[in-house]
Amino acid sequence: MIYETRSPDHFLVPMPITQAAHRTAREFTRQQPTPQKAEQVYRNTLAVYAVHNYLQILGISTNLTAGDSWNPLVRFALDVADLEVTNRGRLECRPVRQNETVCHIPPEVQTDRIGYIVVQIDDEQQEATLLGFVDSVSESDLSLRELRSLIELPTYLQHVRPKVILSQWLEGIFHEAWQALEEVFAPRQAHLAWAGLRNLRSSQIKRAKTFDLGLLLNQKTVALVITIQPEMAETPTLAENMNVLIQVLPMGEEEQLPPGLKLKVNLECESAEVEAREADNLIQLEFSEPPDTPVVVQVQLADSVVTEELIV
Repeated sequence: MIYETRSPDHFLVPMPITQAAHRTAREFTRQQPTPQKAEQVYRNTLAVYAVHNYLQILGISTNLTAGDSWNPLVRFALDVADLEVTNRGRLECRPVRQNETVCHIPPEVQTDRIGYIVVQIDDEQQEATLLGFVDSVSESDLSLRELRSLIELPTYLQHVRPKVILSQWLEGIFHEAWQALEEVFAPRQAHLAWAGLRNLRSSQIKRAKTFDLGLLLNQKTVALVITIQPEMAETPTLAENMNVLIQVLPMGEEEQLPPGLKLKVNLECESAEVEAREADNLIQLEFSEPPDTPVVVQVQLADSVVTEELIV
């Protein structure tokens, strides 16, 4: 049994599978083309419900219907079992059977997740046992011996920083921290922020996020502005590159950035950096990458650094 592979003090959470979970799972399976796909969707749905109910008990807010697992087109095409945790990101809730010691993580869910919870579904599908979690995966087979205790989960979720999925902006999905320019800037500064990508098109989307760098800025704030624009192609495909412009601008009455403020962009195989000089009113970097590319953006002044993790 899998319980014998766990340490004695490991914290397992049994959760009854509710009638609501079964009703929803049955509804989703009616839309599937084969019995195998129907069974996959059924078990995924039960796992998502179990994690949702557990987080509700802990007082952690979730949006049960916001994930890909509730989207009929995505659910039909992919093996997804995600649950959105409010203002944090999406947990993947992967089901396993009794006696299994390895959890399969499909390639399509190995990014764009803040964590992975493994849920054992009993053979009668009456009880789900939450076995543990990991914060990330690097391969398709996750050994249950690698799971962290669920005792750590609330603290982990409290401190996790959600990654920004830039492609979701094309669908009108924005984290609340990323605001429209008119909500952040005065008209003069907004005009600067709209200066950017060399080929302006109506498909541009811009969002801004404010932050401070502590005492080095005398409690004054600057803004990180991100502009995205899909590359145009004769035959649009999911593999199109995304043009991305990263800018840093001063806020409020300030007209210039502090000299020495740095903007750095780290891609998988390269990085670039720009530094504010005297009288600079913005600094910026531009790049073009395919979907699902991870990007790390850093804004630094002396020893103070703000980091934003993005997915193109």
